[in-house]
Amino acid sequence: MIDGIVNRSGLAEIALIVRGSRGQQLVTRAIIDTGFTGDLTLTKSDIELLGLASGGTRRGELADGTLVVFTVHQAVVRWHDREQEVTVLESNSDSLVGMSLLQGCRLTIDVIPDGKVAVVPLSASP
Repeated sequence: MIDGIVNRSGLAEIALIVRGSRGQQLVTRAIIDTGFTGDLTLTKSDIELLGLASGGTRRGELADGTLVVFTVHQAVVRWHDREQEVTVLESNSDSLVGMSLLQGCRLTIDVIPDGKVAVVPLSASP
């Protein structure tokens, strides 16, 4: 299980360990965004810290309908006690965990200040 909290802004967040191709490692607080269909977004500075190479670009649409072009990278995250390769999109905002990374999991959020956030693999759920 991956635990998190509802932060002061009312957003569900979890801590993620992200690793670059040369072993560089980063612990980031990532916001769970059920409107984001990808795996993960990171800021340009986090991507540079991890030494992630660009893998091209991808077009996307933001929640407000704005069309944008994202730079695409590959990284590895620690996800339910195993390493999983993920696609990382470069973003100018907070790190986001999207629905693709959450695939196969149960997400529960106690939507109160400092509420509990839990991401549990469905195979481990009751």
